[in-house]
Amino acid sequence: MPINKLITIPASHYCEKARWMLQLAGIPFEETGHAPAFHLMSTTLNNGKSVPLLVLDESPPRYLNDSNLITEECSKYLSESFLTPEVKKMELELAKNPEMLLNAITKPIESSRPIESFIVQSTFTWVLKPLLQKGMNIDEEKAMESLKIVEDVFSLVEQQLQIQKETINSNYLFGSTLTAADITFASLASIVVMPQECSVVYDNMKLIGFQDHHREILERIQQRDAAKFVRFIYKNHRFPLAKEAIDQAAT
Repeated sequence: MPINKLITIPASHYCEKARWMLQLAGIPFEETGHAPAFHLMSTTLNNGKSVPLLVLDESPPRYLNDSNLITEECSKYLSESFLTPEVKKMELELAKNPEMLLNAITKPIESSRPIESFIVQSTFTWVLKPLLQKGMNIDEEKAMESLKIVEDVFSLVEQQLQIQKETINSNYLFGSTLTAADITFASLASIVVMPQECSVVYDNMKLIGFQDHHREILERIQQRDAAKFVRFIYKNHRFPLAKEAIDQAAT
């Protein structure tokens, strides 16, 4: 039976955002996961380069090659408060990529495809990682600049949460229920917070895969109030959602 296809690098925080949005909206999809660089073999055949890339089973097929576009598509199936103009503005502000991790990580990201995992394991340190760093223009200086962006975004979230708490006693970024802004920040920050409920990120990005000085930075970030918010969102909205999907598939 034809079905929508989501092309990903499974441990990518942007792919986690797209996966979460689709599951929340109840849009059926089949995920095709690749190791970094190997995803290009699939995306180039589907009018794109980067991931996530959603191929909607329509005639002709419709291609959504950005997590924000996927969010907009999913919002059609959710409440109006899920993606208001105010929420969308915050969502775009939160969509910062903590590129520091590509420079910091010392172990390869796994693929669900054995041959890709073997090649990545064999070439990561001397071939794949340098190519990715060069392609994304990332060095230690850029990594530290990215760290500042991460810290600034965390501060923005903490300020908004404080306003929400003081005005309407809410634990969310907007209103009193989950919105796209909450999911965007939680999923994109998962790569530095590493909540255990997000196993696809947690298993690949555990702190054992980082150099000591980078590990110290990440441990400091993980103690912040914004990181506690990420864990709250995952515990209360991500894991129950995943469990519900598993239970439904079993019945």
